[in-house]
Amino acid sequence: MYTFAVAALLALGLVKIVQIVETLIPSLSEHRTIVTVTLAIAATSAINYSIFGGFGVQLRNAGIEKIATGVVLVGLGTVWTTVLGYLGSNQAPTSKSSSQPHSIAA
Repeated sequence: MYTFAVAALLALGLVKIVQIVETLIPSLSEHRTIVTVTLAIAATSAINYSIFGGFGVQLRNAGIEKIATGVVLVGLGTVWTTVLGYLGSNQAPTSKSSSQPHSIAA
């Protein structure tokens, strides 16, 4: 249970860090997925964390565990983005057509 909680909170941190990076460097918003995956894999490698080790699942290669854990964090980050967007605390990017007010001609 603690393994999942740690992964969920790491994913929340990842989502917020990516939002900060996008705010500081707006040109990276076009490459959000690549930035998110790169930061997730870098974070799991830096802290030497593997969600699979916490659940007792062994993979053939320890390096693959870090990459797979990064991918799992990206997936959990997508869930966090959706939840935060639903709650209204996330400034999710919108398309131009949906941000324009609708008017009805009489």
